[in-house]
Amino acid sequence: FDGQKILCVNALENVSEIGHVLAEKSLNGIGVIYAIYPEENLVRFHVRGNKGNSALRFAQKFGGGGHHKAGGFTLSINKFFEILKKQK
Repeated sequence: FDGQKILCVNALENVSEIGHVLAEKSLNGIGVIYAIYPEENLVRFHVRGNKGNSALRFAQKFGGGGHHKAGGFTLSINKFFEILKKQK
């Protein structure tokens, strides 16, 4: 995402706990959990920050919000797939 390599996982439950573990293990201190809601044509993202990296700054790049340790944003499914196709 946005030129950063991050740890990301799909989950519907325990997103806060999973996010904290991902952020701790990530080299850049950002962990992302996402869930796809096809009936709403949305993908919801939960972001956790650690190691001095801000979840808020990351979420704001995608129109979201939050605070330093936790943030979130929502994308359409089409936008999500556009982003995935650009990844190396």
